[in-house]
Amino acid sequence: MRKLLFGIAAILTLVLVTSAAWGACHVITPNGSGTKSGSDWNNACSWFSGNCSMSSGAVRGDTYYIAKGAYSGTTLGKANSGTLSITIKSPTAADHCTDTGFVQGTHVGQADIAGGFFITSDRWVVDGQYGTEVPETGKGTYGIKVHWNGGNGSHRFNLNTGGSNSTFRYVETQGSNAADTGCDEAVKILGFNVSGGITDVLVEHFYDYRSNTIANPQVADGFILQNSISAENYSTGGCHGENVAINSSNVIIRYNRFINCAGTACIANPSPSGSSFSNWDIYGNVFYDDATRSGSCPGNFSCVGNGIIACIDQGRPSGVRLYNNVVANWLPGHAAGNSLDFWSTASCGSVSGLDIQNNVLYNNEPVNIDASGTCKSNSYYKTTRNSGGCTGDVTGLTSNPFVNPGNTPQDWHLTADTDTWSVLLSPYNLDIDGLTRISSRGAYQFGNLNLPGPPSGLTAQVK
Repeated sequence: MRKLLFGIAAILTLVLVTSAAWGACHVITPNGSGTKSGSDWNNACSWFSGNCSMSSGAVRGDTYYIAKGAYSGTTLGKANSGTLSITIKSPTAADHCTDTGFVQGTHVGQADIAGGFFITSDRWVVDGQYGTEVPETGKGTYGIKVHWNGGNGSHRFNLNTGGSNSTFRYVETQGSNAADTGCDEAVKILGFNVSGGITDVLVEHFYDYRSNTIANPQVADGFILQNSISAENYSTGGCHGENVAINSSNVIIRYNRFINCAGTACIANPSPSGSSFSNWDIYGNVFYDDATRSGSCPGNFSCVGNGIIACIDQGRPSGVRLYNNVVANWLPGHAAGNSLDFWSTASCGSVSGLDIQNNVLYNNEPVNIDASGTCKSNSYYKTTRNSGGCTGDVTGLTSNPFVNPGNTPQDWHLTADTDTWSVLLSPYNLDIDGLTRISSRGAYQFGNLNLPGPPSGLTAQVK
């Protein structure tokens, strides 16, 4: 009996501790209701005000559900308190804080925020909870949207004097489509404003379009962009486009789709001359032209002038790993010059620890790959290799290995396996779908080859 009582007490203690860790929940609508305390949907906070002010009223450790409707931007500036985060979340039919006053048709849907979030403290979670991750149909389906609302040099998420240990997921971000004459960016991390920089920021399941740049981590240590879409970006003479502009170390860019990149490159490092960085993991991404862009490429400011991934401004990166990416449909007229650089060092300083493996190049103009570091097991389909060879390269392939590389929606799963991949250990051995790789080059493991087969050696007895 004493053991039973002790077990029950331990369970109750765990429940109480866990509940305390979860914190309370509050609800927000554009205009509020009742007492506007945020306690339930009959008394919802009005916008980010009162008890739901993210600068003063909000409580560390609590969760704030933001209903569908139109909102203006706000500052995420509640003072830090140990390791406690504040979560801003979209409600769903199953997860909406409280049933009191909740009406699914009224409260579930996109919260559309004009301007953006200005972030001055740490540990924030902004979670739209859902979204259709398809470029052609995803607009309007994400739980949270943040859109440009005027001004120059604007950012949807401006991590200005804080933002460490923060997560932003399932968010649709819409830029100015060049109406902003400065640098128009979805996520801007200004780590140089913080002693020691800004650390450990996760951006995932984003759908960014019509921005200059989806992410620009500056002086950030531990930045991850994954499972996101960057499309319709633009570039100007005043602010050269890059889907991702890196000025940081310990950066992971994986499982993303970069469509019709415009500017210097899909990924580049515009930074003070001579800056040093380390540990860039860029793997499992697809960089492709979907043939919807009109016109041709006259210069560096309207297309990938320096290639797909570019080291520029005399940067000095070390530990650059480019694994299992797909580069597709970059044909003459949509890339600068007569060839395309997969990894460019046109204006780079010294590079050490460059490692390029298992990439698939399909239907491109001639492609250059820098083989100055480790380079092996890349496949060229309908693409001429315009540079020195790498160990295990396969060239001259004329087939199409993909489900649908041409018409939208493109599908980059394989219809047949590639030549054997160069084996990589965790975490590089997982594909976009979470399958463990055992054979394939490119962004996807072919088939479900790693799933257990049917059992064998079984017998049955009929009675």
